[in-house]
Amino acid sequence: MLRPPPQGCEAGSFVRISEDAAALKKLLIVSLIIVAAVAVCGVPAYYGAKYAFNSYFEGWGGKLIDLENRGLLSREYGAGWQDVLMVKAMELEARRITDTSGEFGEGQRIVDGVEVSDFPSLAVVRLLNEVREYSNTILITDRADRPITRIKTDHRRAKMAEFPKTLVTALIAAEDKHYMDNPLGFSFDSFVRAFANAVPATVKKLRPAAPRGTSTITQQVAKLFMSRLDEAGQRRVSNTVNRKTRELKLAAALRKMYTPEEILEVYMNHAVTSDHGLIGYKDIARGLFGKELGELTDAECVYLARMVKWGRNLKPKIAAQCHIDMGRMGDALGWDDAKRAAVLAQIDTLTFARPKRPPPRVLAPHPAPQRLQRGADRADGPHRPQFARQAQGEPHDQALHRPPASEDARKIGLREGLRRGHGDR
Repeated sequence: MLRPPPQGCEAGSFVRISEDAAALKKLLIVSLIIVAAVAVCGVPAYYGAKYAFNSYFEGWGGKLIDLENRGLLSREYGAGWQDVLMVKAMELEARRITDTSGEFGEGQRIVDGVEVSDFPSLAVVRLLNEVREYSNTILITDRADRPITRIKTDHRRAKMAEFPKTLVTALIAAEDKHYMDNPLGFSFDSFVRAFANAVPATVKKLRPAAPRGTSTITQQVAKLFMSRLDEAGQRRVSNTVNRKTRELKLAAALRKMYTPEEILEVYMNHAVTSDHGLIGYKDIARGLFGKELGELTDAECVYLARMVKWGRNLKPKIAAQCHIDMGRMGDALGWDDAKRAAVLAQIDTLTFARPKRPPPRVLAPHPAPQRLQRGADRADGPHRPQFARQAQGEPHDQALHRPPASEDARKIGLREGLRRGHGDR
């Protein structure tokens, strides 16, 4: 038998519900006030930070151009100048390896508050774009002029007009959609997005997660110029705040001094890599597909455009990325749904050739150990590549199979007598 509720129970429940509704309403109002305050304060803060960020690096860009016009920036620093001045770079490296006096230590020269040796000369862009084909023949001898070995490397470059429109358009759409109309060379908004995306990963892993996806195409070219060649001939660059800051300063200067097309030509010829030591789209197209640039299909162009994310031919990952990015690439190319689907289907069935590599050229073997170096304390540093082991741009598996060297060569290392055949310019 149900008993009736005590008198006044309904009235008490109604009062509690009213109180809860009032509290919820107050909480909602407070939340809205907080959101509005954050928005009011955050918007000016965002634009203030953006202005300060852009002004700082733009100012540095102008400062570097002034130093460039005065001929003060380094014409030896970085992989770009090692590429342009292969002979001089190799001679300097040989002298560093064999030197015992400390004469060739890394010195710093400060001009107008700038360590000019930390920034490569901006003329490297113009000089790299003048080179159409590298064909380097390098003869390495010991102190007695006895040949140790000969290295041959080839690296072909293309003019901007040679790259297929589909490749260029897809690359820009997926990699840096504002590239052509961004006068700064960097993007503050990309840093904001990258840091915002890093927060969840930081919380999840309980340790700081590095922001990713901050680099524009111009920054990637600047990063190339800031890199060094290691002992295996591979480009290495430090992941430090100082290096990233210098990269941004250099990117700002590059964008002030050169057109987007000139910077993009360097990027497509020198910054894009694949397996087997292939560098630049001209060599990659020939190596992976056995084709010249003008013979590439739309599917092959889109595939190569997304290879830059890894710098290697990882088909499952690259094909998946093509599917992810087809929306923006298809929009930029003006493709309808049927065209996009057809291109993606072709990408899924792509096959690749194995690049043909000429055998290493070896001369006059002598009895000695394999490694030519004066000592680990001098020759094993990250910025001292063993040019005798591998020439710049040469595939790893085509690296020098070094014959034994003389006792003199073992003690002295590389001699200054390095000769190179110059390619067409």
